[in-house]
Amino acid sequence: MFADLVLEGGGVKGIALVGAISVLEERGYEFRRVAGTSAGAIVGSLVAANAPAAELEEIMRGVDYRRFQDGPRWRGLFLGKAAALIFQQGIYEGQFVKDWLGERLARLGVHTFADLPYDDPQRPPAPEYAYRLVVMTCDISQGCLRRLPWEYGHYGLPDADQPVVDAVRASMSIPFFYKPARLTDADGRDRWLVDGAMLSRLPIDVFDAPAGMQPRWPTFGIRLGAEPGPVSEVHDTKSMSWAILNTMTGFYDRMHIDDAAAAARTIVIDTGTIRATDFDLDRDTQDLLFRKGREAALNFLDGTPWQPGWDWEAYKRTYRSSQEPVLSAVIPARDAIRSLRHRLYWRAPDRYRTATAPAALPSGPAEAGGNFETMRRVEQFGTLGGVGDTSVPFSGVRQRAARVHYGRGLLPRGTRSGR
Repeated sequence: MFADLVLEGGGVKGIALVGAISVLEERGYEFRRVAGTSAGAIVGSLVAANAPAAELEEIMRGVDYRRFQDGPRWRGLFLGKAAALIFQQGIYEGQFVKDWLGERLARLGVHTFADLPYDDPQRPPAPEYAYRLVVMTCDISQGCLRRLPWEYGHYGLPDADQPVVDAVRASMSIPFFYKPARLTDADGRDRWLVDGAMLSRLPIDVFDAPAGMQPRWPTFGIRLGAEPGPVSEVHDTKSMSWAILNTMTGFYDRMHIDDAAAAARTIVIDTGTIRATDFDLDRDTQDLLFRKGREAALNFLDGTPWQPGWDWEAYKRTYRSSQEPVLSAVIPARDAIRSLRHRLYWRAPDRYRTATAPAALPSGPAEAGGNFETMRRVEQFGTLGGVGDTSVPFSGVRQRAARVHYGRGLLPRGTRSGR
């Protein structure tokens, strides 16, 4: 059976993801698309390149994680780390991971995203979404989550030509631990990308079909961490600072994870007290993580005394059968777009307005795709028009407001690539 896969980041704990994937593969699941963050992007890129579970295990066990702490030896000293943070924004280079993963992907015939095409004759995706791998990273220059290669267009770059390993390197750039990844856009401006876990560790809904459209196969999330409970213990100033950071970076994902529909399709691997940056991982700990991954996947599929096993048909009846048809959102979305545009147009300073009224907007269900295209233009060009349309310049706040009005609120998610 087909399935899509979403993998959470977890540094050196990525071998646990492989354990869970091995069970899914043994049960006959074939992965059409994979999304991942940080370590999930590393493992996900290999899965998307069609590496079988046995090869994945060999690759992840064979790497010397201590070499992830790369760079000159002086960086191992306290003063060296401080200097690297001040002058290079990160203690370690991250070049070893890039070289190591690039070599493994090359053996599998993968160099750029053009080598990972996604083909679906029944529901053809838009060209920018026609890839088997999606990598989550955070653009700190623009303050937003970027899903690569889907959003290379925001930088004026051809998505198919971008190296897969560059996107993965960006996704694993733990702030201050690794130097941020530099992406130069088509205009020669540098953008800085860091670990996508800052904004989304487990984007479980990234491949979801729109409301009213029955999914043809499931999306499984694999999460690394303890079972639900307190996120952080607070004892002093240091632990309070860490708890604040965890809350800021994890709230959005926990909101999804707490949702019953998300929890019902998520495999949770209890990795105990092992940290993402425990690079001195020994063989016994690797074995433990791998076993934990397999155990969690088996419990998810077969069930436990306190939890029923996975049932795809039951999942669809429970969480997908009551959703309204997608076209029911088109007309109110159109009205919201028109209203929003005119409000922003007349509130904009005179110097930003053109002599003409705003252009016409999609006028009916037949133009449903137009509403989504309008949202894409707002995000990409900062206006409700296209390139060169400055009738309604959007600030960051206005772009976010537009997305709330007709990106998240009224148009269903998943229109870009629904199963």
